[in-house]
Amino acid sequence: MVRVNLIPDSLVISLARGRRLRRWSTAVGTAMLAALFGLGLDWWRSAEAAALRRQEAQLAEELAGVRTELRTVTTEAELALSQLQRADALRAKRAWSDLLLLVGACLPETSWLTSVGTDPARPAGVQNRPATVAPPTPAAGTAAAQAKTDKQAVTIEAPRKLRLLGYAAQPGEPHAFVTQLKAAEVFTNVTLVGTQREPVRDGSYYRFDVVCEW
Repeated sequence: MVRVNLIPDSLVISLARGRRLRRWSTAVGTAMLAALFGLGLDWWRSAEAAALRRQEAQLAEELAGVRTELRTVTTEAELALSQLQRADALRAKRAWSDLLLLVGACLPETSWLTSVGTDPARPAGVQNRPATVAPPTPAAGTAAAQAKTDKQAVTIEAPRKLRLLGYAAQPGEPHAFVTQLKAAEVFTNVTLVGTQREPVRDGSYYRFDVVCEW
């Protein structure tokens, strides 16, 4: 039995070409869809990154404001603490008017003072004590903020000695003066540092140096 091919060659070629065209169109369409998906994903990621950058900038601005407020509050707290410590130190000082009245009452009648002062004449220095204010966290970062954390409150150190210089008409008067000061029980120690006879205008008197401690 003989079979006869009734389909022309041109038709076969056309059908094959159509199949190849469809496969190529499908591949191109798939590639375009993939490209579009990639572009869409990149756009979404870019939009998300931009949103995160805006949020980061806003948080940085808020953090800067909080740091500024913290530095202001810390400075005010340190100033308040310093003023409080100075006030406490001043309140701890003795009532000098009452003290001078006491010294005058103990001084013999024929003696007089030429100088009354603390020993040393002025405090040796100020005493630094750390402020009890919480310092900014290390995240503050700037050198100025770190420098402020190193600040310390200052207090005044009151003198602990009183030096009395004067003259007496009689050699025993400086000792009597020291005895009276000790009897007052105001000072922990009263010392006659020295006494020396010196000429003074209308005669000679006994110059004395007394140190009182408390």
